[in-house]
Amino acid sequence: MSSDDLTFKHYPAPAGDNRGRILVLLCGVGIHPADFETEGFIEQLHGADSFLDIWAIAPAPDLYFENRVGEYLQATFLSQFSGRELHLLGISLGAMGALCCAACDSSALKGLILLAPFLGTQGTMEAIASRGGLATWKSDDVKLTPIEKTSLLWLRERLNSATGVPLYLGHARDDRFKAGHQLLARDLPEDRVVEVSGGHDWDAWRAQLDGILTRWPR
Repeated sequence: MSSDDLTFKHYPAPAGDNRGRILVLLCGVGIHPADFETEGFIEQLHGADSFLDIWAIAPAPDLYFENRVGEYLQATFLSQFSGRELHLLGISLGAMGALCCAACDSSALKGLILLAPFLGTQGTMEAIASRGGLATWKSDDVKLTPIEKTSLLWLRERLNSATGVPLYLGHARDDRFKAGHQLLARDLPEDRVVEVSGGHDWDAWRAQLDGILTRWPR
């Protein structure tokens, strides 16, 4: 199903009870909601939790360019799950979208899974690394795009909090965005990070998901 700003596909819980927890999958660039089924993610996830109610979504690119993706998804899509246990999983740019949703309102979120996240441009990651990392950089010292500012400021706040939304990272050693992944991995507990071999592709993402599902609370 789709609208001008959002394409989505629903994968109900195979146990037949859609009152369980919700997992919303956010697509990266070039990924379509049905790809999560084609590439085996839905089978992996339902194999781990047959009560999991899954929605795969692809926000329009303009929502990212205009830094509206978090606000839009909270208002038009995520709000329908009020009162249920809600988790977000984003791949690549979709992970930035998940962070923007959290920045808009994290009160209902019970977990964020970031697979191969695009956290910002190479220049942004280098600037943040030179200023101590994702938990310590100062916003006045780094020139950011609007969406980088939204997502990275929330991430910095979360990394400096002893409580908050549980955050999981999956990444591959040869991923083209590994500079940001290495920074984030350094600031997360070891049991919240899964590193695999490979690059920025479905094989690596499936391996990351496998590792995270062994740590994800049931």
